Amino acid sequence: MVEDIGQYGSVKAKDAMNRRLYKRPIIVETAIYRVFVINYRIFVI
Repeated sequence: MVEDIGQYGSVKAKDAMNRRLYKRPIIVETAIYRVFVINYRIFVI
């Protein structure tokens, strides 16, 4: 149980850091995703 709590705490900290890091690049990620989808559609068709 103690290990689980420690892991949960570390995961929570990582999530907090990831949220701080990814608040700005969300727009970039969506742009990359759109480009990927468009390219995928072009290659499939």
